[in-house]
Order: sequence, then C-alpha cells, then structure tokens
Amino acid sequence: MIVGGDAAVIDKCRDLFDVMGRQTFHVGPLGSGLAMKLVNNMLVQVNTVAVAEALVLGVKAGLDPQTIYDVVRVSTGTSAAWELRAPRILSGDYAPGGTIDISYKDQELETAFAKRLGVPLLLANLTQQVYQMARAQGLNKLDGSAIVKVFEKLAGVTVPTVLEKGS
Repeated sequence: MIVGGDAAVIDKCRDLFDVMGRQTFHVGPLGSGLAMKLVNNMLVQVNTVAVAEALVLGVKAGLDPQTIYDVVRVSTGTSAAWELRAPRILSGDYAPGGTIDISYKDQELETAFAKRLGVPLLLANLTQQVYQMARAQGLNKLDGSAIVKVFEKLAGVTVPTVLEKGS
C-alpha cells in the first residue's frame, strides 16, 4: 500500500492497509501516494518497452528466446518488468492483467503531472507513443506485454512461444 496523508490518520488506518496489502509505505503528505504510484507506473511502462525491444532484437539476431530469457534473468539486464513481462510474451499470454489502454491512461497522468512540475520525461513520453502505436494496432484491451507486437511488426519477426502459459 502506498499512502499519503497525515501520519496520525495513516496510523489509525494501518490495520485496514495491512489487510489490503503486505506492506504499507507512508510516503508523505496528502497527494504523495499518487505521486509515488505515478513514478512506479512510469518505470514499469518504460521497462516493458525495453523488454519487448530486447526480445525482438535477440530473436531477429537469431538467438533462442528461451536462452535470452534464461541469461537476462540472472544478468544485469534483469528487472521486475523482465520477470513479469518476458514469461507472458514467451508464452503468448496477453490476457489482460493491466491493459494497454490503462497504461496509456496512466501515462497521460504521468506526463501531465511532470509538466505541472516542470520535469522533462523523455523516456515516458517516448514510450507513451509506443503504447499509442499498440492502440492503433487494436491491442488496446490486451496486457501491456502485447507491446512486443509493435516491435515484431516493425522488425518483421515474431518472438516464438517457448513457455507454457502461466510459466
């Protein structure tokens, strides 16, 4: 749970937060919880695009997708996004966990928030355009992992399914 607000109010609600999540982070005054959520969402969206690009690049270069997955997950390129997205891509599982439309909406919030603060977001703005490309391809209601289909189309290659769904 990521929460913002008065510390005394947060403490009074801690039992509720503990039921809803494993860990509660009080990140500051009212509004700070939303800011923290936007920061975290931005990172996963940018990383999702990087995961998709990496898999398509590796496959286009002739690498085995299972080998790409196995090497990256124990190397410096690994991330929570890699562990979340790569297995879904490699199993062809694009059932919505968080849809491309929802991610795009979140990106609108992130970039508008950054503009109000006067903070340039180069990667967030760029990856938002990739999500828009996915929306233009009709991938709106699929999981964010389906962003790989944008790069597959651009590169003229398909990342083969090598894992069973749910792996």
